[in-house]
Amino acid sequence: GQGAEATAVTIGDKTITTAGDFTWEIQSVTSKPAVAMSAAKTTVSSKTKSVSATEKGKFAGIELSATKVSGTYTVSGGKATKVNSYACTVVKNYSPLATVTSKKNGAYVSGGKAWMQCKVTVKRGAPTGWGRITWSTREAVQFLRANGSGKVEARGWLA
Repeated sequence: GQGAEATAVTIGDKTITTAGDFTWEIQSVTSKPAVAMSAAKTTVSSKTKSVSATEKGKFAGIELSATKVSGTYTVSGGKATKVNSYACTVVKNYSPLATVTSKKNGAYVSGGKAWMQCKVTVKRGAPTGWGRITWSTREAVQFLRANGSGKVEARGWLA
Protein backbone atom coordinates (compact mmCIF):
# COMPACT_ATOMS: atom_id res chain seq x y z
CA GLY A 1 0.00 0.00 0.00
CA GLN A 2 0.96 3.63 -0.27
CA GLY A 3 0.83 4.57 3.41
CA ALA A 4 3.31 2.01 4.76
CA GLU A 5 4.96 3.30 7.91
CA ALA A 6 8.76 3.49 7.74
CA THR A 7 10.71 1.67 10.42
CA ALA A 8 14.46 2.09 11.04
CA VAL A 9 16.82 -0.43 12.61
CA THR A 10 20.51 0.27 13.30
CA ILE A 11 22.91 -2.68 13.12
CA GLY A 12 26.54 -1.70 13.79
CA ASP A 13 27.30 1.06 11.31
CA LYS A 14 24.27 0.32 9.12
CA THR A 15 20.79 1.72 9.44
CA ILE A 16 18.07 -0.22 7.65
CA THR A 17 14.86 1.68 6.99
CA THR A 18 11.87 -0.28 5.69
CA ALA A 19 8.57 1.01 4.29
CA GLY A 20 6.40 -1.75 2.84
CA ASP A 21 8.72 -3.79 0.59
CA PHE A 22 11.11 -0.90 0.11
CA THR A 23 14.32 -1.00 2.13
CA TRP A 24 16.90 1.76 2.40
CA GLU A 25 20.27 0.74 3.72
CA ILE A 26 22.53 3.45 5.08
CA GLN A 27 26.17 2.76 5.76
CA SER A 28 27.47 5.43 8.09
CA VAL A 29 30.82 6.97 7.20
CA THR A 30 33.48 7.62 9.77
CA SER A 31 34.98 11.03 9.14
CA LYS A 32 38.73 11.49 9.04
CA PRO A 33 40.32 12.83 12.23
CA ALA A 34 40.34 16.60 12.38
CA VAL A 35 43.70 18.24 11.84
CA ALA A 36 44.68 20.30 14.87
CA MET A 37 44.70 24.04 14.12
CA SER A 38 47.67 26.03 15.33
CA ALA A 39 46.83 28.47 18.14
CA ALA A 40 48.05 31.39 16.03
CA LYS A 41 45.08 31.06 13.66
CA THR A 42 42.28 32.22 15.95
CA THR A 43 40.76 34.83 13.65
CA VAL A 44 36.97 34.60 13.44
CA SER A 45 36.50 34.69 9.70
CA SER A 46 33.78 33.07 7.68
CA LYS A 47 34.79 30.11 5.56
CA THR A 48 33.05 28.03 2.94
CA LYS A 49 32.82 24.29 3.59
CA SER A 50 31.98 21.56 1.09
CA VAL A 51 30.19 18.38 2.15
CA SER A 52 28.57 15.38 0.48
CA ALA A 53 26.99 12.05 1.39
CA THR A 54 25.98 9.12 -0.82
CA GLU A 55 23.36 6.58 0.26
CA LYS A 56 22.25 3.31 -1.29
CA GLY A 57 18.61 2.38 -1.74
CA LYS A 58 17.43 -1.22 -1.80
CA PHE A 59 14.08 -2.51 -2.99
CA ALA A 60 13.04 -5.87 -1.50
CA GLY A 61 16.71 -6.60 -0.82
CA ILE A 62 17.88 -5.70 -4.35
CA GLU A 63 20.26 -2.78 -4.56
CA LEU A 64 18.59 -0.27 -6.84
CA SER A 65 20.41 3.00 -6.70
CA ALA A 66 22.94 5.28 -5.13
CA THR A 67 21.99 8.92 -4.61
CA LYS A 68 24.09 11.81 -3.40
CA VAL A 69 23.50 15.08 -1.55
CA SER A 70 26.31 17.60 -1.88
CA GLY A 71 26.68 21.29 -1.25
CA THR A 72 28.57 24.20 0.21
CA TYR A 73 27.81 26.35 3.23
CA THR A 74 29.35 29.23 5.14
CA VAL A 75 30.60 28.90 8.70
CA SER A 76 31.43 31.73 11.04
CA GLY A 77 32.39 31.56 14.71
CA GLY A 78 32.12 27.77 14.71
CA LYS A 79 28.52 27.73 13.41
CA ALA A 80 26.96 27.19 10.02
CA THR A 81 25.44 30.52 8.96
CA LYS A 82 24.08 29.86 5.48
CA VAL A 83 23.73 27.20 2.79
CA ASN A 84 25.24 28.58 -0.41
CA SER A 85 24.28 25.88 -2.87
CA TYR A 86 23.49 22.20 -2.99
CA ALA A 87 22.72 19.46 -5.46
CA CYS A 88 20.86 16.15 -5.58
CA THR A 89 22.27 13.56 -7.95
CA VAL A 90 21.58 9.95 -8.84
CA VAL A 91 25.07 8.43 -8.87
CA LYS A 92 24.02 4.98 -10.08
CA ASN A 93 20.85 3.19 -11.02
CA TYR A 94 21.46 -0.56 -10.99
CA SER A 95 18.05 -1.66 -12.19
CA PRO A 96 16.88 -1.51 -15.82
CA LEU A 97 13.28 -1.66 -14.58
CA ALA A 98 13.52 1.30 -12.23
CA THR A 99 13.54 5.05 -12.72
CA VAL A 100 15.32 6.88 -9.94
CA THR A 101 15.11 10.66 -9.56
CA SER A 102 16.39 13.02 -6.91
CA LYS A 103 15.09 16.58 -6.51
CA LYS A 104 15.86 19.39 -4.09
CA ASN A 105 13.61 19.29 -1.04
CA GLY A 106 14.96 22.29 0.88
CA ALA A 107 18.15 23.49 2.58
CA TYR A 108 18.39 25.62 5.69
CA VAL A 109 20.46 26.44 8.74
CA SER A 110 19.12 25.48 12.17
CA GLY A 111 20.93 25.61 15.52
CA GLY A 112 24.28 26.36 13.86
CA LYS A 113 23.98 23.32 11.58
CA ALA A 114 23.48 23.20 7.82
CA TRP A 115 20.74 20.89 6.50
CA MET A 116 20.38 19.80 2.86
CA GLN A 117 17.52 17.56 1.74
CA CYS A 118 16.69 15.74 -1.48
CA LYS A 119 13.49 13.88 -2.32
CA VAL A 120 14.40 10.57 -3.95
CA THR A 121 11.67 8.86 -5.98
CA VAL A 122 12.04 5.29 -7.19
CA LYS A 123 9.48 4.12 -9.75
CA ARG A 124 9.93 0.40 -10.18
CA GLY A 125 8.40 -1.82 -12.81
CA ALA A 126 7.79 -5.53 -12.29
CA PRO A 127 6.71 -7.81 -15.13
CA THR A 128 3.46 -9.70 -14.54
CA GLY A 129 2.38 -13.04 -15.92
CA TRP A 130 0.33 -11.25 -18.59
CA GLY A 131 3.29 -9.45 -20.14
CA ARG A 132 2.30 -6.11 -18.60
CA ILE A 133 4.44 -4.18 -16.19
CA THR A 134 3.08 -3.05 -12.85
CA TRP A 135 4.62 0.08 -11.37
CA SER A 136 5.17 0.86 -7.75
CA THR A 137 6.53 4.16 -6.52
CA ARG A 138 8.43 4.86 -3.32
CA GLU A 139 9.66 8.20 -2.07
CA ALA A 140 12.09 9.02 0.70
CA VAL A 141 13.89 12.17 1.75
CA GLN A 142 17.68 11.88 1.82
CA PHE A 143 19.39 14.37 4.11
CA LEU A 144 22.75 15.59 5.21
CA ARG A 145 23.43 17.65 8.35
CA ALA A 146 26.80 19.36 8.70
CA ASN A 147 28.31 21.17 11.66
CA GLY A 148 30.30 24.36 12.15
CA SER A 149 33.62 22.65 11.57
CA GLY A 150 32.74 21.45 8.07
CA LYS A 151 31.96 17.83 9.00
CA VAL A 152 28.91 15.76 8.08
CA GLU A 153 27.53 14.77 11.49
CA ALA A 154 24.35 13.04 10.36
CA ARG A 155 23.10 11.67 7.06
CA GLY A 156 20.70 9.13 5.66
CA TRP A 157 16.96 9.00 5.17
CA LEU A 158 14.18 10.84 6.94
CA ALA A 159 11.42 8.32 7.66
